[in-house]
Amino acid sequence: MLSGFVLTFPLLKNKVQLNLFSFYVKRIFRIYPAFFSAIIFCILLKYFLFDPFLILRFSPWINTFWKWNFFEISASELLNTFILIGRAFNTDLLDPVIGTLRKELIISFIFPFYLLVALRARTLINLIILFAFFFNGNNVSGMFYLGIILALNKNLILEIINKYDNYFISTFFFILGAILYKSRYSLNFLFLNYNYIISLMGSMIFLLLAMKNGLFKTILNSRIIMFFGKISYSLYLLHFPILLVVTSLFSDQVYFIFPISILATIILSYLSFKFIENPFVEIGKKIKVDKLDLFICKIFVFISNLDCKSIFNSNNSKVK
Repeated sequence: MLSGFVLTFPLLKNKVQLNLFSFYVKRIFRIYPAFFSAIIFCILLKYFLFDPFLILRFSPWINTFWKWNFFEISASELLNTFILIGRAFNTDLLDPVIGTLRKELIISFIFPFYLLVALRARTLINLIILFAFFFNGNNVSGMFYLGIILALNKNLILEIINKYDNYFISTFFFILGAILYKSRYSLNFLFLNYNYIISLMGSMIFLLLAMKNGLFKTILNSRIIMFFGKISYSLYLLHFPILLVVTSLFSDQVYFIFPISILATIILSYLSFKFIENPFVEIGKKIKVDKLDLFICKIFVFISNLDCKSIFNSNNSKVK
């Protein structure tokens, strides 16, 4: 949901056209360099620091990982792991977060077409499309599409929120959002197959609270939260392999596992952000594919009857 929102909002805010190939290049340079580095990091940790016998005393869950021998992994399995969007593969092989990253990447490539549909459709049609995603079990697309809808209707939503807002209402919704978000862990026996949708409602409440002025937004704008926001992708990629290795290294000193894991993850995530993520993101911004963008833009014009330069500056009140 957050990905759908943050990819859409800057385009609407700046009223710029979406250059398809430039967008893809930026996403590739945003996602793959840090991902490749994390995968290589996992392999090095597994072979030089990790001992599977030292974690046998811990949960069956953590003992399901890193049982492989690198030379026994098939070439196709390893290739699909690096490509991410290829054929289905064992996403738990190296780093279990790859499973959600794969979904994120696939949806990112579909995003421009979702956005084109959302821009052309009325609110009711967008809601029907949203419910169709969830009804058909396509929760990832549904969450992503919800983020797009929220970005398109941001001003209207904020107008409604600010009209009825006060400290007690904000506090109530903050508590409600926390309860709903955690429902898939604490109340999953009640919601059964709908627990992710209930949790999504909690996420949506947090996003709405973050958009409006108030204590929640002030906290999110603090330096410490902004810092974790910057390193969040690297932290997401690295936290599990670091936890696994630290568990192995300190298996006899359990109380050291979490503080050392947290500290090591923060430090290494910052280094990854500074020396891998950020430099490659800047490279992605500088790569020009204007001719390909123009060609695709003409196709969009043919399909949607929207001028390329005004696609995000239409008469649609949602966009203004």
